[in-house]
Amino acid sequence: MVSTIQNIKHKISIIYYSRQLFKEVKVISGVPQGSVLGPLPFPVYVDDIWRNIDTSIRPFADSCIIYRKIRNKNNIENLQKCLNNLGEWAVENEIKIYFGNCKARRFRRARLKNPLGYFLCDQKVPEGSSCKYLGIIL
Repeated sequence: MVSTIQNIKHKISIIYYSRQLFKEVKVISGVPQGSVLGPLPFPVYVDDIWRNIDTSIRPFADSCIIYRKIRNKNNIENLQKCLNNLGEWAVENEIKIYFGNCKARRFRRARLKNPLGYFLCDQKVPEGSSCKYLGIIL
């Protein structure tokens, strides 16, 4: 078992392994896990995510959902433009996107055979039959 004790005053993280002192590490950045400041830095850091995105976006903690009503080809192109802008924003802000959780999902009564073809950071966003957001399967 590995446990970590953080000394906030001296910015040191002490790592114990099997109840033995394993390593003392100087902490040069970050917020201690479990502190009252923990939930604050990331939302402040991504506060400008709205910039150049002309569609609905709902960020929560370290994830977000982007959605748009698609009625015609122009709506599809606008959504792709927003995804391109989001990718550029992530690169500018040095934020890595975990593509394992990225999915394109459409909600319609009728099943359509043509696949969705959205891209984010030059990677195709896979179409999913369902996706999970805030613990709810959509």
